[in-house]
Amino acid sequence: MKNLGARAKGEPFDPAINRDFPSARYFQIHFEHLHAALAVLGYELEHLKRQLAELQRQLEWRPPGGSDH
Repeated sequence: MKNLGARAKGEPFDPAINRDFPSARYFQIHFEHLHAALAVLGYELEHLKRQLAELQRQLEWRPPGGSDH
């Protein structure tokens, strides 16, 4: 990627001139992907928390007169 600071000070950035800079659509697609991935991770984290809570509940419960094995 070219150095974007190489343009003259005060000169506005023109994406039509500098084709090395990714388009807005490029960032939109990647942010949409990140948003979807974070949503899936959030769902999976909540599912794991429920599983862990259930496992902890099962481990704390001991049948009356049961052994430690």
